[in-house]
Amino acid sequence: MGYFENSSDEAESSFYSAFENLDLDLMKATWHQAENVYCIHPGGPAQTGYDDVLSHWAYILGDNQATKIEYRVISVQKHENIAIHLVEETIGSEKIVVIATNTYINTDLGWRLYSHHASLPPPLKEEAIEVHPVH
Repeated sequence: MGYFENSSDEAESSFYSAFENLDLDLMKATWHQAENVYCIHPGGPAQTGYDDVLSHWAYILGDNQATKIEYRVISVQKHENIAIHLVEETIGSEKIVVIATNTYINTDLGWRLYSHHASLPPPLKEEAIEVHPVH
């Protein structure tokens, strides 16, 4: 038995706690240790494999000051030992909104994060860029 034995929800709470509190040890414990895990941040390339993913998180967590991160679960799909969470993240005092898909698997050590894919939502119609014809 290990951390996050009870549910993918517990693992998700730990993931966002690690992110908000810049806790690399907790972040490491949250991720599944495998070569096929991956993480994609808005506008960034895919980080693949446990070592690359955690190296990138070390950079993110080490280069910041703790900031408020709130998340709202939009949808959860569960099947046997896998859970897929669609989440809306609100980051910092600027309230930057990010949409993320977090996939968790239930391992011998408990629930672990398998993938995190985050992106910025499309602009609202009021924020859409005005396009002018060239000719």
